[in-house]
Amino acid sequence: GGVERNTKWPEIKNPVRFEGAADLMLLHEDGTEEVLVDAGPLEAVDSPRPSLDGGSIDYALCEDVTILYNVKSRARGDCNLWRIDLATRERTQLTHSEFDGRNEKPRHGIYNLHPYEFAPGRIAFTTSRQNYEPSAGFLDVNLRLAILDIDTSTVEVIGHMNIGSALHPIPLIDG
Repeated sequence: GGVERNTKWPEIKNPVRFEGAADLMLLHEDGTEEVLVDAGPLEAVDSPRPSLDGGSIDYALCEDVTILYNVKSRARGDCNLWRIDLATRERTQLTHSEFDGRNEKPRHGIYNLHPYEFAPGRIAFTTSRQNYEPSAGFLDVNLRLAILDIDTSTVEVIGHMNIGSALHPIPLIDG
């Protein structure tokens, strides 16, 4: 058997609870694997999603996961959105730990997570950039829904009523 130990997985209480060295892998049709993003020992890739045209993968890359897991420590470890072009393997950072919230400084890192391209060049995602306290005492972070326009790098927060937390945006069948 393998090593018997508990592993860390993101969940509603703490959506930034990750294992370090969580790489982004590509499984080819012939069964071979390729590392697309080699996360360092303290980094983690989360929520990879193909773009609408299938030419790239959007994902969140989280920094030092030892800091991320302890959100009440007030240490800063951020997660940001990235895109990797599958033809060239060129990586582009889409968000940059922008803080646009209340209070002087965030009580934890800025977590931009769960990208989902719902229209060409427009990505829905969840973010803690506004630094709101969660309404439920068992939650560590309040994630709100937002939309990123890739061409202009503008972000519009659309989940103003996410009083608990939002995870994994997916459009409805009617758009």
